Amino acid sequence: MYESLERAAESKWDAPWRTGVVETIRDRSVIATPISEYLPERVVDGRVALVGDAAHAQTPMTGAGFEEAVIDAAALARELGGADDLGAALQRYELLRIGDMRDRMAAGASFSRGFAGV
Repeated sequence: MYESLERAAESKWDAPWRTGVVETIRDRSVIATPISEYLPERVVDGRVALVGDAAHAQTPMTGAGFEEAVIDAAALARELGGADDLGAALQRYELLRIGDMRDRMAAGASFSRGFAGV
């Protein structure tokens, strides 16, 4: 893995940045944070609903994971509060949140591509 990182750094970074990046990789002092997102198609299946990173993992670069999880949990609690029909309440939760989830993930993916230079 380090060898492929070193090759990528040598081919993608210009001097003087390349030198620092390659030396850090060679010294094994690099710390990496994966830059990936999960764009959900759905977050409810039967009696199961996902919230937070389980529903829509986003790059930590956005710094919004905790906020989104709280928003999901609050929306789910509102829909479940006093609901007579669990399935309908879960579907309302999904309809309420899925658009925002997908929008935030798409924005994070765009940010990641820009950060990674892709």
